[in-house]
Order: sequence, then structure tokens, then C-alpha cells
Amino acid sequence: MQHMWQMQLFAIIYGQVKYEKYKLYPLLYDEHNENKLSIKNYPLQFMLCLLDTIEPLKRFAKYPYDGDMEPKEVLSHVYLEFGDYSVAVRWDEQIERNGEIFYKWCDALKGLQSWMEVRYNILDWQLKLGDVLDN
Repeated sequence: MQHMWQMQLFAIIYGQVKYEKYKLYPLLYDEHNENKLSIKNYPLQFMLCLLDTIEPLKRFAKYPYDGDMEPKEVLSHVYLEFGDYSVAVRWDEQIERNGEIFYKWCDALKGLQSWMEVRYNILDWQLKLGDVLDN
């Protein structure tokens, strides 16, 4: 399971670089006129944006990023749990020790609600995104 998660993260990170190179700006959400990005109208784009925001390596990993953890270490401290219509992003104290980087990541996760059709609840070491997989 962890190997599959790492492959998905690599695909998302690599894909972002290609947006500029291949002039794929219309795929970026801010190019759309809709109020909020929904899984019903744009399922693939919704999931890619969601995973890109959740993706912890670009926040906490060492070079070329600003963190101080090894990539495998980051992935061993962040977890996803899927419910019927939700995704819970969980982490442990090792992630929270990253201070400002951690708070910026949490703000990005909370900010999903402003441009995507999701709701969130924060519990200890967990941010639960509700109605993510709702049809």
C-alpha cells in the first residue's frame, strides 16, 4: 500500500512540472468559472487536486524541498483512511514537530473547503474531509 502511495505522489509532483512545459493551464482549477471544484463534475481533476494538496513530501522532505525528513520517513508518519464518503488525513507528533511547515500544510488542507466541494473536521492529529467521495 505504501509503495502505491509513493508512486501516486511521484506522478502528481512530476505532473505539476509538466503543466508549464506543455501549456496545460486550462487544467488548473483557477482557470474554471465554476464556484467550487466538485467530484461529480470533474472527478479526475478533483482527486488530483485533493491528492496534490494532501501530498506531504513537498512540505516535509529534504532537498529539493524545505523540510528536514527523508521521504520514506515522511510517508511513514502520514496516513490516509477512507470512509464511505470521507478521507481522513492522519499524522503523528513527528510531523507536528515541523512547526511552521506543519501549520502551512494544515492551512492548505483547511483551505480546500474554499475552492473544492469538501467539508473538514479537525481532531487530534487528524483532519477529516467529509463528502469527498459523495456522488
